[in-house]
Order: sequence, then structure tokens, then C-alpha cells
Amino acid sequence: MKLGHPEDPDQTTILEYSSGSDLVRSIISESAQLRMGDGITSIEGETLPSVLLPLDPKSIARVWLPGDLPNPVEMERAIDLIEGAIMDARIAHANRGVLVTSSAVLRKIPGLDSNNATLTRDEIEEKFNRLAMAAHGQRSALGDLPQDPEVAAALIILRESMHHLGFDEIRAADLLIKSNRKAS
Repeated sequence: MKLGHPEDPDQTTILEYSSGSDLVRSIISESAQLRMGDGITSIEGETLPSVLLPLDPKSIARVWLPGDLPNPVEMERAIDLIEGAIMDARIAHANRGVLVTSSAVLRKIPGLDSNNATLTRDEIEEKFNRLAMAAHGQRSALGDLPQDPEVAAALIILRESMHHLGFDEIRAADLLIKSNRKAS
């Protein structure tokens, strides 16, 4: 497993838009992009070095959150793993503004389910706290959060990334991200 920067930082990310709006273009140019899948979570943008974490919601859910709803121990172990991966990336906390994502699993989080939908770090924290309350036996605290281990894992990854790396909000965008980075 590799953490931190890609081996070739000169490789670039190419964006293809499924929406032609100038709003989407300005969001992308001023933001970092969050991608999740194929065992990797990546955050790339102008405000920080590339962050590659060797985990994604599916792998976290499969190994650490095996039931429909995590219990407190499972949730804490997942948090520890995610925090450790972020800390191992050695990226200093700084005010970084907006994360943008087209991740299907993140778009299942209520409030991120439409194009240009935005949630603040405080709103993500509130959803995370509801997940934690449900993990401690208050199932009704989930409210409109899906009872889905992959969504729970995505929420935990998102919360930890926003908290430790300094992002203020996350915005959903209908876009396709292509990268010509070599898989490692």
C-alpha cells in the first residue's frame, strides 16, 4: 500500500464535464476534487499536494463495518484506520475551501444528492454525529441517512478528510474525472 503523493507529480488530471455550465467550471477550478473507488480515495487540487489514501468506502465497509449499521467498536476502528491514512499522507491542515465530488456513494448522503448541492463541514459533522448515535443504539437518530455500510464509510472518510485537511464544504457536481496518473 502506498500513501501520500503519487510517484509522478507532473501527471495531470483532465476533467470532462457532463454539464456545460460556467458555474461547474468555476467550482472545479477553485476546488479540490474528491474521488472514491477501486480501493483508493484521492483528493487533488491546487490548494494541496495530491492525497492518495489506500482505502475507499467499499473496502472500509467490507472489513470494518460488516453489518447494516456499525457498532461503536467497528466505527472507532474505521475512524482510526482513516485518520492513520490521512496522517501518514503528511499533509498539513490549512484552510482549503471546497471539495467537489461526483462520487456516487457520497451522493447518497442526504443534501449531496443533486448537482451543485453543498454541505458544510458542520453539516457533515451533524450527520456523522447522527451515525455515531445510531451506532450506540439510537437507530432513530439516523433520520434520513441511509442504513448502508458503504455510505457510513464514505461519511466517515469525508468527515475525517474535511476535519484533518481543512475543507469547509463539499459540493456535488455532475462531472467525470479522468486522470492520466499511472496506477500504482
